[in-house]
Amino acid sequence: MHPSRTAPQLPVVVVVGAGYAGRCCVARLRALRTHATVVLVEAAPAVYERIRMHERVAGRALKPVVLNPLLPGPRGARATSRVDNRRVTGADLHRQTLAFEQGPELRFDHLVVATGGHMETGVGGVPGALEHALSIERDDLPHDALEVAVVGGGLTAIETAAELAETGRRVTLVCRQLGGGLSPKARAHVERAFARLEVRVLSGRSVCRVRADAVELDDGSTVMTDACVWTAGQATAALPRLLGLEVDEAGRAHVDATLRTLSHPSVWVAGDAARVAGPGGAPLRAACATAMPMGCHVADNIHRQLARKPARPFRFRYLFQCISLGRRDAVIQFVDGQDRPTARVWRGRFAAWFKERICRMTISVPRWEARLRLRLYRWPEPRETHVGRAHAGSVRALVHKEPR
Repeated sequence: MHPSRTAPQLPVVVVVGAGYAGRCCVARLRALRTHATVVLVEAAPAVYERIRMHERVAGRALKPVVLNPLLPGPRGARATSRVDNRRVTGADLHRQTLAFEQGPELRFDHLVVATGGHMETGVGGVPGALEHALSIERDDLPHDALEVAVVGGGLTAIETAAELAETGRRVTLVCRQLGGGLSPKARAHVERAFARLEVRVLSGRSVCRVRADAVELDDGSTVMTDACVWTAGQATAALPRLLGLEVDEAGRAHVDATLRTLSHPSVWVAGDAARVAGPGGAPLRAACATAMPMGCHVADNIHRQLARKPARPFRFRYLFQCISLGRRDAVIQFVDGQDRPTARVWRGRFAAWFKERICRMTISVPRWEARLRLRLYRWPEPRETHVGRAHAGSVRALVHKEPR
């Protein structure tokens, strides 16, 4: 009598978080035809694009990103995939299990933490900010709010102020410095756009208190408002610390050059939840431009590990920053490899069109990788001779293949 034969159990890859890094990681695993059970853990059945949150707070309807197209069903006996809509409450990293608010634990062979970050209204401990300031990610702006204060001088603040002003609201932007990472040419275009949109800029100021009807500034003045939108703080999701990973002061997990955690070889971190040294040694900034390559790279390394090949270090360089100024204007600020602004700038309607194509690409890339099971997405690396040309060609190829 022959002994019974059972199929070997597939390794389990669990990806927590369905942001830019998480979606790219799952799609790349499918594109590589990785022989594993891939589980995407995300409490919500659909997510919204973070790079469009300034549109959301201005009242524009956003279409949610449905997760199922990333996992269009099993691929046969050698690989399966699914979405798990539960919230993680803890883990035993030695036993390699995740715990949830309800239901059984989930065992994993490789865990990818891709929970990203969020805008934090209480950063700096400003009195009244938690109670009265609105978050562009979580709160709705009242329809009757005509006088709006936007706090912050970064790219998110600029986009939010322009988007709100374009809807007819009277916007005051309070910041220490407007667009500190922009070149003089790009900043001048932002200032012209703000003049056209009648956005009042109070530069060199800080908010010392937020009230229900006003914001108080450090120079003793008061700006009366119907609503205050806070864009001045970025906080990392709590999961890396909850899992017991080694984190920095901002809650980002320390990882090695391959994006694997220093203490647990089965745990990888991608996106805003990871502290990754970029060109020049400074941490990579939080952006879809950095999260998507990290998600794909982690998938590449997991695929290599399952094939008993060594993991490869993550290599990345910057190319440009995209800043929208409403629906018909934008700035594309080109940067050098260390994210410093150069003199090259695109402005106006073409820049707005280009940024919109980039935003759409962040959705179409993982969908097409998952659907076609092909590695489509590439990102610039430090030693490429024709980085800009290669990247532009990749972008061009992808935007012409977007699903209708």
